[in-house]
Amino acid sequence: MNHFRDFLTLGKIISAISLMLNKKLVGIYNISSGKKINLLDILNFLNSKYKKKIIIKYNSNKTILYGSNSKLIKKGWKLNNFNFLKSFEKNY
Repeated sequence: MNHFRDFLTLGKIISAISLMLNKKLVGIYNISSGKKINLLDILNFLNSKYKKKIIIKYNSNKTILYGSNSKLIKKGWKLNNFNFLKSFEKNY
């Protein structure tokens, strides 16, 4: 499974929006981690944690969707070595 996405926690999204409001930023900003996460890693975690076997259909097409947060970082947004998978595993 070669499908990658960009994930953030709600807290990180709120912190980005708060920064944008406080600094009165105008324009288009990507709120993203800037890191690709393989959906198979999330699936494997869920299968292991809940002792389930989720069956997936494999697709040879590769999709990678993740954003660039460089514009927000330059304005002072901090991710502090954010790791979605560790955060996901800790909270679920």
